[in-house]
This record gives sequence, structure tokens and C-alpha cells, in this order.
Amino acid sequence: MTELYQVSTKFGFISHGQFIKEVTKEDLDKENRSGILLTVDDVKLAAELLDSSNIQPFTVLDDARILVHDLSVDTAKLNQELVIAGVAVKNITRQEGSLEEYYTDLLKTQGGGQHA
Repeated sequence: MTELYQVSTKFGFISHGQFIKEVTKEDLDKENRSGILLTVDDVKLAAELLDSSNIQPFTVLDDARILVHDLSVDTAKLNQELVIAGVAVKNITRQEGSLEEYYTDLLKTQGGGQHA
């Protein structure tokens, strides 16, 4: 499934011969929390910088963490820009949820729990 994820922009999920969900790659990444996780001292300032640098989409998770959904962002450059703007970067972590994990979790929420 990893290869499928790399070349697809939309995914359809089927279980026991029944179509259960269709999702875009962007939505899949958001739900899977894939992306670059930033832990910073000033989320508001960091979010403003991401907006002004056109680094999107991103999600503010709480008062210390932002998840940038684009895994292709140059983290070294982003770190530098944040520090120059006065944001203390405590941590930058790349996290990737797999297509397999998403499918398994989807089946659990559908009440199936079995793989098709």
C-alpha cells in the first residue's frame, strides 16, 4: 500500500464488498496526522509565519504544537525562518501515518474489525 500512497491523490476503501469511504490524499494526511510536527514557544507567531510563507495546509493542535501537512517542506529552512522571526523551536518531528493504519482504524470505526 505504500507505493499506492505515493502515486494516488484519492483513495476509496472497501470492506466485505461494500464501499465504505472515499478520501483525498490531503484529508487522509490530516486524519492520519501525517506531516511535520512543530513544537514551539509561540504558536500564534509561528502560524502567522507559516501563513505569510505560504506553507499550508497546517493545523494548530494546541498552545505548543502545529502540524504542517506537507511532508516536502524543507525543515532546516523552516526552522531557520521561525528562529529569525523570534519563535523558539523546541522540536521538529516528521511523522507519517500509513495507509494500512488508516484502513485498519477505519474498519474499527465501521464496526468490522476484519480486513477485507
